[in-house]
Amino acid sequence: MNINECKAIVTEVIKYNLGYKDDNDYGRNIVPMLVSKPGIGKTSIVEQIAKENDYHLVTVPLASYDAGEIAGYPMLDKDNKKYNRAKPFWLDTPTDKPVLLFFDEISQAPTANVNVLAMLVNERHLGEHKLNDNVVIVCAGNAMSHRAGTNPLPSHFKDRVTFLNVDEDITEFLAYGNSKGLHEYILGYLRNRPGNLSTFDPAVDSCSSPRGWMRVDTIIKMGLPYKLRNEAIKGQVGEAVKADFLGYLKVADSMPDPQEVLEGKCTTIPTESVVMYALCAALANLVSGRTSKNFVEYLSSLPNKEFAAFTIRDALQRNPKLKSDKHITSWFMSEGKALLL
Repeated sequence: MNINECKAIVTEVIKYNLGYKDDNDYGRNIVPMLVSKPGIGKTSIVEQIAKENDYHLVTVPLASYDAGEIAGYPMLDKDNKKYNRAKPFWLDTPTDKPVLLFFDEISQAPTANVNVLAMLVNERHLGEHKLNDNVVIVCAGNAMSHRAGTNPLPSHFKDRVTFLNVDEDITEFLAYGNSKGLHEYILGYLRNRPGNLSTFDPAVDSCSSPRGWMRVDTIIKMGLPYKLRNEAIKGQVGEAVKADFLGYLKVADSMPDPQEVLEGKCTTIPTESVVMYALCAALANLVSGRTSKNFVEYLSSLPNKEFAAFTIRDALQRNPKLKSDKHITSWFMSEGKALLL
């Protein structure tokens, strides 16, 4: 499933669990376990849900603690006659609003930590310490096949969680990248080479991923000298993808000046699709209310109408105010409905 599908399931699971209050039947609670290759966006799913629903988020990277910290260390009482379990730091949650207790890096954690967590996800308590009713548990990790320092999960833990496998999705990433102001050359390249969004290979040091492309955006915006920039990009996405991306950049340099297109001074239409992808990404990044008329007229002149559709979609994702622009609204009424449905 893609990120949005996973997010929809987890959101509904959280709402159900928050509304279910039978202390004697916690077995009906569903504990999502998000699984994906590294860098796909599992953590972002949980963070977005917490932000959008005003939940209090408590993130516990399970691999970063030892079993005693997770379970709570035993401590002698004041009479030195018996041991009580100290309350773990992550169990001290606020009660004024719903809490997402997010256990990340499950599959990287020692088995002892996972065994402790198994009791919590099934019975909602550790020894004498119980979870508040306003707390919902969500887990995440990588699969064994990803070789991300993972350990086999105990079978009893696997039986107590619901596995949700998350895959990368180019359409989702382009929308997210547009909303975050990702460099237009990266967006244009990935439209042209969607298979290079994620080239995960556990046998190599560097390969592309959604998280990796966000970092390539940072590298480009650093303004490093050409050679140093290229080395940094290689270190993020690997040699093969770096070479392909730089080849795309060289071709993109031959495109018409996007600012001249938006000023109505250039009507040249590139014949190579790779150049067209680059130009459309640049136009979507630069268009404003002042240049929207020329923007729409140029896109309407393109022989391949799909370029117009995704360029306008990208422009709206970057600048939602354009949704009320009269020229873009007119394009939707005349051509956009058929192209976007």
